[in-house]
Amino acid sequence: MQPLGSGTTGDVQIGEGGTGSTTPDLFKLDVKSNAGDPTGANGAMYYNASTNKFRCFQASAWADCIGAGGGPDFWKLVCGSQYAPIFSYIMS
Repeated sequence: MQPLGSGTTGDVQIGEGGTGSTTPDLFKLDVKSNAGDPTGANGAMYYNASTNKFRCFQASAWADCIGAGGGPDFWKLVCGSQYAPIFSYIMS
């Protein structure tokens, strides 16, 4: 997805947005069902069902996206602080 063409900053939105909904659209990552990580590329993410962890590929290596403390810090990094509470609620 590339919003508004190249060289332009814009929003990529899933769902209606605005004030929210009682039946929100969910953003889901792909799930890997066995141990180990797939071949990665910087910026890639997935959920590993074998370890029950979100995995992020950064600096040319896979790492757990959410640290021992959990919480919305991961979403702040990925989506910006204004969306962190929304994603934290959906994922819990």
